[in-house]
Amino acid sequence: MNTSSAAGGSVPRRIDLDWIRHRCAYLRSQKGLSARRMSAEMEVAESFVTNFENGEKGISVERLLEMIAVLEISPSDFFRTEEDSELFLRLTTYLRALSPQKWQAILDLLGAEIGAQGTP
Repeated sequence: MNTSSAAGGSVPRRIDLDWIRHRCAYLRSQKGLSARRMSAEMEVAESFVTNFENGEKGISVERLLEMIAVLEISPSDFFRTEEDSELFLRLTTYLRALSPQKWQAILDLLGAEIGAQGTP
């Protein structure tokens, strides 16, 4: 992602819609909001948030700003980029493409690793 220095930080020159979708889903999840609850808070159809996050629907700037308001963060915090955000985006994109069998294999592997470390 190309960036330029501005006002003491790195500002993305171009952020694609997939990044915005994943960022919305990640922040919503971190806040503990279901897609249904976020849609209700925004006073839109129940499926709106899910359809947007899954790439089935686009979003207007006004609706995106409503989402950001429901998340109780500023637009600048929403668009702040970090290395972890890049890694998260790549990881989520990969994980969404996995079959249920591969998901189970990953869960089994993580469970074995956590058990080996003695961590719950």
